[in-house]
Parts: sequence; C-alpha cells; structure tokens
Amino acid sequence: MNFNHAIALLDFDGTLMDSMGDLVGMTLETLSHWGLSAASHEVESLMGQPTETRLRHHGMPADQLAHATAFFRKLHAQSRYARSQPMAGAERWLASTPHLRKWVVSASPESAVRAGLKWHGLDRYFEHVMGAPAASNLDKVAALAPYRGSFAKACCWFLGDQQGDAEAAASIGARFALMHNPRNTALVPLAARVLTNFESLLETSLEGTWNLSLSSHRP
Repeated sequence: MNFNHAIALLDFDGTLMDSMGDLVGMTLETLSHWGLSAASHEVESLMGQPTETRLRHHGMPADQLAHATAFFRKLHAQSRYARSQPMAGAERWLASTPHLRKWVVSASPESAVRAGLKWHGLDRYFEHVMGAPAASNLDKVAALAPYRGSFAKACCWFLGDQQGDAEAAASIGARFALMHNPRNTALVPLAARVLTNFESLLETSLEGTWNLSLSSHRP
C-alpha cells in the first residue's frame, strides 16, 4: 500500500457513529438475561469502560462476568447498528473528501462495524475496515504496528474518543483528533484538534489543520 497521501483513521463507536442507543440496548439486554436492571442514563454514564467493568458495576456476580461478557459480545457481533446514527455532518464530510483515504479502526466486532457501515450507506467511503475478531478484543496499537513506517510518511490523522485511540495515534505518528463528549474531557490536552461532530471539518479540513500546525513550528 502507498501511504504518501493524506489518510484518516476513524474510530467507529462514538466517533463516526453515535451508537449509544445500540450499546445501551445491548447492555440492558445482557443485564436482563441475568435478571438485573439499570437505568439507561446509568448505563450511558459508564460507556467507554471495559464491558466487564460496566457489568460488574451494574451488579453482575463475579462468577458470571465472563459468561455475561461473552453474551454481550455475541449480541454486539450480531448488531447492524440499526438504532444508531452517523455523527452530525459525517456523511457530508465523507462524501466531500474523496481525495482523503479513510480507514475504520475499531475495537468493536468487525462483523458489526461492517454491517453498520453498510446499513447506514457509509461502506463505500472506506478502503479498509479493521475491527475485533469474533469473541475477542482488538489492540489498536498492535494492529496498526505493521503500517507504522508507512503512516509516518503521510499526513495521517486518527479521529477517536478514547484513550486507546490517542495511544494508537501516537504509536504511528498520527495527529489525534478528539471527538469530544462529557466522558472524555481528560483527553483534550492530548488532541491536536477537538471536535464535537464533523461539521467543523467541512469548514477547516484536517489537511489544512496539519499544514497550519507545520507552519507554526517553522522558525
């Protein structure tokens, strides 16, 4: 692959897709399967933490955590994100940047990410989708390591909303653009750009921000 052109790597949940409805729904279904319940706003407040941590907080017995986590992952892998919506401005930005190569790099099941992209008509904008294997996790730093040298030669951005996204960006020499929400304010200092949706990218491009940043470092 030739990475000498601008490329954007996008996280899926909470960055490209407002998937809170699906993730909360799957969490509630998992809890219900074990006779537990929680308010939707409580489930939402913990989103972004590991699944086992969230389920434990909602009362899942320790000896059932592994089974419950596997149950949630199965639901997630079968999802097509029908209750989700692309972030505001996402489709307009994707359609208006054909010159910008785009990947999805997600810790969610690859089967679900691909299904969600197709369901929402976004699959045609991405040349590569990287997600978690069935019933497993994805270490983004490790997954991107084989491409580190090539990404370093490009104008490369990583758009995400989690600590792991910032770490993945740093590992390949990419700039980190944070999709900001009330749960990730601590990551703002790590970001070269802070977004709340894709609308601002229609006004000031990622490439433009990169060039401005380079200019500001010249003597």
